[in-house]
This record gives sequence, C-alpha cells and structure tokens, in this order.
Amino acid sequence: MKRYKFMAIVLSLILIAATGLTGCNATDKLELVNALEKSAKMTSWESQSKINLKNVNFDTNIEDLLVFQLFIPLLDNMSFEVNQKVNQNSQGTKSVMQTDTKAVTSDITEQTTLWASYDFEQQPPVIRQIMKLPDTLTASLPEDLAGKEYFVMDQKDLPGEEQLNPQEYAEMVQSLNDFQSNLIELLKEHALHIDPNFVVINQLEDKVVDGERLSVYQLKLDNKSLKTIMKYVLSELSENEQAKDIIKELILASSAIAEGTEASQDLDMALDTLTNGDKSLKDELDRIMTALEDVTMLGSRGIEINFQINKDGYIVNQNGVFDFYMDSQEVEDAFEKLAGETEYDGKETYKFTFGLAMEFNTDINNINQEVKIDFPVVTKENSFDFNDFVGIAPSFSRKLVKQGSNAVRLDFSNTSSEKVLPVKLGNKTFIPLAPISQTLGLKYELQKNGEFALNTDKGKIKGKAGSTEVMIDDKKQYLPLPVMKIENQIFVPDQFFKQCLGAGMYYNEKTRELMMQKR
Repeated sequence: MKRYKFMAIVLSLILIAATGLTGCNATDKLELVNALEKSAKMTSWESQSKINLKNVNFDTNIEDLLVFQLFIPLLDNMSFEVNQKVNQNSQGTKSVMQTDTKAVTSDITEQTTLWASYDFEQQPPVIRQIMKLPDTLTASLPEDLAGKEYFVMDQKDLPGEEQLNPQEYAEMVQSLNDFQSNLIELLKEHALHIDPNFVVINQLEDKVVDGERLSVYQLKLDNKSLKTIMKYVLSELSENEQAKDIIKELILASSAIAEGTEASQDLDMALDTLTNGDKSLKDELDRIMTALEDVTMLGSRGIEINFQINKDGYIVNQNGVFDFYMDSQEVEDAFEKLAGETEYDGKETYKFTFGLAMEFNTDINNINQEVKIDFPVVTKENSFDFNDFVGIAPSFSRKLVKQGSNAVRLDFSNTSSEKVLPVKLGNKTFIPLAPISQTLGLKYELQKNGEFALNTDKGKIKGKAGSTEVMIDDKKQYLPLPVMKIENQIFVPDQFFKQCLGAGMYYNEKTRELMMQKR
C-alpha cells in the first residue's frame, strides 16, 4: 500500500504544475511558464509575506491525538509576517539568507530572526545557522544559559551520524537542479499543447502598481476541478518517457535525503514500479485516480493563487488561499481499494478529520539587485550551540511548556460522585460546566428549567439543556451537539470551549485529567 501512497503524492506534486497551465492560449501559457522559470533562477531578492490561518479544525477519536485539540484555538486566526532577504548563486549551491518572522495570536506576539549560510560546493558542506530566540524561549532557558539570545548550529558541530554525506549531498543538489530544468522543459514542450476544453487558470486584467503595469494570472481549483485536471494530465503524460525520467530524477534526489529511513524504502519501491513494474504507468495512475474519486482534498475555498508578473518577466507578487481538508476514513477507503480488498466494509475504528485555510500574500522586490545581509556577532557570552543544548533539552522542554502555555489542569481522579465526571459518547466528550467555571473563576448560574449563564471576558454566555443554540451577549452560536442535563448538572460538548471560550480542551479518560488551553 505504501508504494501507491507515495506514487499518488509524487505524481500529484509534479503534474499539478502542468495542470495549472490548462485553459488559456499558448502565448499566455508561455508567459507564465517563462515567469516561473525566471523566478526560479533569481540570484537575489527580498520578499515580504503575510500569512493568516483560518478555520482550523481537528476532530478525532484517537486517544493519542486528542491532546492536539488543546492547540487548535491557538492556531485558529494565528497570523505570520515573514520578511526574507536572499543572496545565492545561479545553481543554488551557495546561499546566504536572513528571515525575520513575527507570529501573532490574540494574546501573544513572538518575533525571531534566522540567519543562514550554506555552501554545498565545499567538501564537506558548510552550513551555519544563527537564530535570535523569541522572548518565550529566552525566558524559559535554564540558569546556565540565562541571558543568551542566540542559538548557533553548524554542520561541523553535529554528531557524525547526523552529518551530511558530502558526495551524496552534492549529487542530490545536482539532481534537484536537473529536475527543475527538465520540468520546465516538459511544460514548454508538452503541457503548452494540452487543451482539455475547461479552464482552471485565467488571465485577468492587467494591474498597475506604483506606476508599473503587471500581467495577472489566477489559478483556481476546487475538489472536482483538481481531480479532473489531474486525471487529464496524468492520462496525457503517463506514457511520455520524458515525464517518467523527471519523476525518476525526483525520486533519486529524495532518496539521497531519506537514506536509511522507512521513507527511503518507499522511494525505492516507487522507483522499481516505474522501472520494472509489470503494469504500465498509465494503468497504475488510472487505479490511483479511481481510488481517489471519493477523497476530499480541499475545503470549501479550494486553491486560489494569483500571480503578478512585471515587464521583466518576474513574478513580483503571489497571493491567494490554500484550503486543505483531510478525512482519514476517506483516505483509508481509497488505499484499501488500491490494495484490492474488495470486501472492505469501509468502517474504520480510528479516525480523524483536519481542516485549515491558509491565506497568503507575498511581495517580491530587489530581484537580482544588491541585497545586504548582516550576520550578528555571536560570542560565548551571548550565544549557545548545539552541544550546549543537548544536555539541557529535556528540562528545557518541560520548563517551556510550563511557562509558555496557558494550560489549565483539572483533576477528576478523586471525584467521589460519578455524576460530575466528563461523559464520553463515541468520540465526543461532554464536560460538566460547574467545575470548569469554578476553576476558571467565572460566575455560573443554573436555573431549574435547565437554562444557564456564564459570565466570561468574552461576554455573557447563555444556553439551555436540550438545545444547540447558545448566546454570547447578542450573538448566536450553534453547537454540533445539544447541551445535556444529567443529575441536575449541565454538560456541554467539547466544541463549546472553542466556540464560546476560545479554548482548546483535552480529556484523558484513563487518568481522569482534563486540560484546557486558553487562547
């Protein structure tokens, strides 16, 4: 089953580049392909990116994964600002960069800077990274590292077994460069002539920014068009020897990175399928696409990418959204079909769903111009390295969780009356509201008819047993399951905490411990 999974992923990644070029005329396609090619060969640039995470959801009945629900409220509506400066050679084997990142939630703003220098032409490769730690990390450092603001990691400082093999890395860099060039050539020679009679990319009206006229293209995909376009291009190129050679190059380059791991074995099987498989690549791809028919890959917003190209042929802005969705049941069903288990009943004991929409906007400027990058001066007094960190990592992690988290712990293990314990119904948990309000110091009122009120810093929350509707001041919210009243106690579904309190919740039924992560 693993080889099919890998084949589906690799082929989707490679051929989606071609799918985005369907539905516009050859001249338009060539302009966009040339812009992609030129932008990939830039030797210096600066970029300013803004990324927002929206509609983050995670639901599971897998006990070991429930703890992740604690952090969903922190991720939902989190934003990032990423400013980057890069200088590199045309082969990408030498690079110097600076990346400034600011992460913002409703309660926390963290900033960090990473400086990196790579030289893969040296033997062994030279890699140096310096990170200016965000405040939460510096405040959590153990006493012997207190006051040090930089973390330094050099390739030469890593244990021997973790260092890169110089020869293999040089081959990998060369393979990736060849792959990029060959993929562009494949697009020019073959994808430009594909005409599926439907459109997923449009040339929009030119846009004038700071007096400069920019060509604008928009790629837009939903679940249906994504699968349709994948199937079409796979069919067109699956028996093309140049396409198969490109796939092999990517697999070989990836194998160099993954050597000795389980992933490496999967890559070897995928390569063997391409080289020595009993069935043709086209037959294998047809099986994959048939199995994926009922798999949801994108959320309601799908994928939308807007490219803005300047008069010199470079992409100077990209913006849009990636709306991802995964249902483990659908994926499991698909791979059971691929495995040929025709009697599979589709009932999975363990499951999860995950959704996330990522909105982004990136401006790119100073292309192939002088970009100044100044590395900080690091000393023994203001920095520590990998070897310093290894010895203190476990205690550092525990302290970081304690100091950097807004987690609240409730212990139900000594509860004498069963009626106040959280109640598990399938993969849903209902939580008694009275002990939660007491722990959080919130005023809680309950009436005989099952109506309740909870005063919070987000407003006054009102609801009633048997109803999915709750009011936060004058705004309505609808829970996925109704509030319950058991033995004169109000129990709310776990989603109540995210929707009404902006908090993640995790209940360990074995230890009878509940954790809440406040946003």
